[in-house]
Amino acid sequence: MALLEEPQTEVENQEEISPEKKSKDTGKDKKKDKPKKDKEKKSKGVETMFRITAGNNMRLSKIADDKAHFLLSINSIIISLLVSLVLRKINEQPQYIIPSILFLITSLITFILAILATTPIITHGTFRKKDVENKKADLLFFGNYHNMDIADYEWGMREMIKDKDFLYGNLIRDNYHLGLVLDKKYKRLRIAFKIFMFGFILSIVTFLVADNIW
Repeated sequence: MALLEEPQTEVENQEEISPEKKSKDTGKDKKKDKPKKDKEKKSKGVETMFRITAGNNMRLSKIADDKAHFLLSINSIIISLLVSLVLRKINEQPQYIIPSILFLITSLITFILAILATTPIITHGTFRKKDVENKKADLLFFGNYHNMDIADYEWGMREMIKDKDFLYGNLIRDNYHLGLVLDKKYKRLRIAFKIFMFGFILSIVTFLVADNIW
């Protein structure tokens, strides 16, 4: 009987010890999984940051384009009215020569600046293999690859996808260049709006002065 009871106690001891071992093993597994989860969270956070930044830049670019189109439509109407109505009858009312010319110059300058603000900037459209190997090529902007063969572009993209630093570097450079484009757009639009505002006010004042003098 004693011999039969001894194995049972060993089994019971094993059953009592096994949950502790399991808890230790699971604890170790959780510790091992923590760095992986932290890395995944960081990578997702970085991707979200790039996505939000790119989305904000695209929205700001659309706002700038809408403002430029507004200036283009307004000034095209003003120029057509000045040419068709006022300048044709300028001999009958010579007092309006200076205000009309001033208004026309204001509209033309504003029109040109609005066109320059919406004009796309296109680069040479090629990249070198050395730039890809040195992680300096920007493969996310169409202006840097539109003249390349598809095989070279595909090779460059595959090389970039393999390397996270290269990929993140491209995203950073792409956001930076978008910021430069936005800077040029908004500077030209700001000048265009100022010229239009002051020129419009000055033209109206000269119209009123000319009307009162004559």
